[in-house]
Amino acid sequence: VGINWTHRFIEKHSDCIKVSCIRPLESKRGRAVNPATNEAWWTILQETLMKYNIKQHNTYGVDEAG
Repeated sequence: VGINWTHRFIEKHSDCIKVSCIRPLESKRGRAVNPATNEAWWTILQETLMKYNIKQHNTYGVDEAG
C-alpha cells in the first residue's frame, strides 16, 4: 500500500462507491437505547446463538444501511 492508494482505489472503484449524507438518529430510536433494552438484546442474542448452535466465527456485523 503506497501513499496514493486511496486515490487509486477511488479511481478504480468509482462506479461502486456512493456518497450519502448521514441523518440524525430519530428521537424514538435514541430513547430506545438504554441499559435495560441493551441488556435484553444481548441476552436474546446469546440465547439464540446457543439454541441454534451458531459459532462465533459464523456471526457478522451488519447495519440497516446499504
